[in-house]
Amino acid sequence: MTGFQLVNPELMSKRLDLLRQLIPNLSRIGLVEPITASAVITPRYLEVTMAAARELQIEVHRMQVHSPTEFASAFTGMARAGDQAAVVISNPLSSEYRKELVNSAAQSGLPTIYELKMFATAGGLISYGADLIQLAVDASRYIDKVLKGESPSDLPIQQPTKFELVINLRTAKALKLKIPPTLLALADEVIE
Repeated sequence: MTGFQLVNPELMSKRLDLLRQLIPNLSRIGLVEPITASAVITPRYLEVTMAAARELQIEVHRMQVHSPTEFASAFTGMARAGDQAAVVISNPLSSEYRKELVNSAAQSGLPTIYELKMFATAGGLISYGADLIQLAVDASRYIDKVLKGESPSDLPIQQPTKFELVINLRTAKALKLKIPPTLLALADEVIE
């Protein structure tokens, strides 16, 4: 058995740092945790997020959602509770219903960061995570090796090696946010 692991909780600290660059006085965030029977949040996500939040002196308000119908109320609740921004953990629930998720974030007015580019292209404000195209290229190399006779058990499970920062300026404008030039300069892609 071999493969590629998309989950990368270590990037949660970078996502919090990116939000801090976007909102310098950031002191409280909402953490959206999509939970289903087949999609649970690994404890490592929470450990890394909470450690990074402590270091940056940011309070974390955890919000579990169990179905796409709960996205709107979760974001509304976070905004009412005084959260200044949100971080969404990706899994099959959030990915499959990304349009509903992104719309809920927009309606709440909370600047939200996501793990994958697909959320920013669906209208999310900002994403930072694995480059899925590069991951597919790397996976095709593994498939080629297996088809040429290598045993999958001899091929180690791989982590992503290329990450991308995507900023959606249309969403920033709708949220009345000015993206710092330093953050724009870091972006791999800017959606205008």
